[in-house]
Amino acid sequence: MATQANPAKLFVEPTTLCNLKCRMCVKQSQGNGIVEGFLDPARFEALGGIMAHLATIVFSGIGEPLMHSDLENMVASARRRLPAESWIGLQTNGHLMDYRRAAALIEAGIDKICISMDAASSRTLRLNRSGAEMASVERAFRAVRQAREALQAGRMQLGVEYVLMRNNLAELPRAIEQAALNGADFAIVSQMLPYDESVMDETLYTANTDASLRFFRKKQIEARKRGFDLAQYLTVRWQYIRSADEQALIEFVEAMISEATARQIPFHFRKLLTFDETLAREVEAVFDQTRECAARYNLDLKLPALHPRFERECEFVQNRSIFLAWDGRIYPCYMLWHQYQCYFDGREKPVSHEPFGRVPEQDILDIWNAPTYQDFRQEVDNYDFPYCSNCNVGPCDLITNEGFEYDCFAMEVPCGDCPWCMGLMQCLQ
Repeated sequence: MATQANPAKLFVEPTTLCNLKCRMCVKQSQGNGIVEGFLDPARFEALGGIMAHLATIVFSGIGEPLMHSDLENMVASARRRLPAESWIGLQTNGHLMDYRRAAALIEAGIDKICISMDAASSRTLRLNRSGAEMASVERAFRAVRQAREALQAGRMQLGVEYVLMRNNLAELPRAIEQAALNGADFAIVSQMLPYDESVMDETLYTANTDASLRFFRKKQIEARKRGFDLAQYLTVRWQYIRSADEQALIEFVEAMISEATARQIPFHFRKLLTFDETLAREVEAVFDQTRECAARYNLDLKLPALHPRFERECEFVQNRSIFLAWDGRIYPCYMLWHQYQCYFDGREKPVSHEPFGRVPEQDILDIWNAPTYQDFRQEVDNYDFPYCSNCNVGPCDLITNEGFEYDCFAMEVPCGDCPWCMGLMQCLQ
């Protein structure tokens, strides 16, 4: 998979400029070093060597693609060179979308337009997206729907993307219903990765993996049957003199930890002990309501993982994706597309971008097939990384160092803590 001669999916960043200021955006990361600019169409044309092999092109990035005046021309250029069965998508906040723009994009060959929503009420939308208005989102849906009908573009799909936060969780089912009533065919829901301390408390997940929680919940039931209060372990383990019951508790917990280790299940006792079951049940209930709503309107719904997946995988590498930044640099994934800091499980995590070349200064196929890029993809494809967020001695300086070199498995690929591979983050792809 990692040694295929051609990429199959291309993500294009038309610009890093945006007309909104959103709380969940990577541009809110302090000292991110992101330079603003527009993609020179000549850089996009330099990708001609891979166009005949692509299954997908998505115009997205951290800016608003509709701010690029040549967007329709790039879509049309891609459509002329792509295989007939390939599709072209656009991720947009919708505030610059009108009928003229929607019709131009459809005529150019766009197949999927995904509009960011993140709320069902104007108040919550304004809270999360400074400068956003629900009327503008509704106008965008109406413009695309009307253009699709007028141009008889039955193939073209309309979708919505929703970034989950504590303040908009309850509005998710209603937002999905609103999107369906506005003509949406699909919905992509994603957890939020905080890029600023001010939104750390808005996350709806913890560092505990799904396998860790299943294992721990089963052991909790056993402990209750035996009359153990697992929380007492944190105190009695340090006592020199212990009662028989206290010693039995220590032996139970140590056996539990040993079993988890033997089964290679990430196990952070303190984090599991303090896990918020009430919030987890609330999120799951909202997910159930959202599934019912989507089924009622025959809308294709993609929900994120409720907890980090134990079985991690990188869809970007598995699907042979490649990312073009506005300045022509080539990257392997969303996580490593830009340089920033984020917050995971209450700790700051610096992330350095990982460029592998630049077009048109280098040929795109030369970049893709270079040994360094092939080795990177092979390592990610193997996905033999530690569970950094569940490590009892973490966070260590190996992953908190801004100049990441390797993790405790001696891997030089900084993917052990990636929320996309854990199933938390999702995007149009």
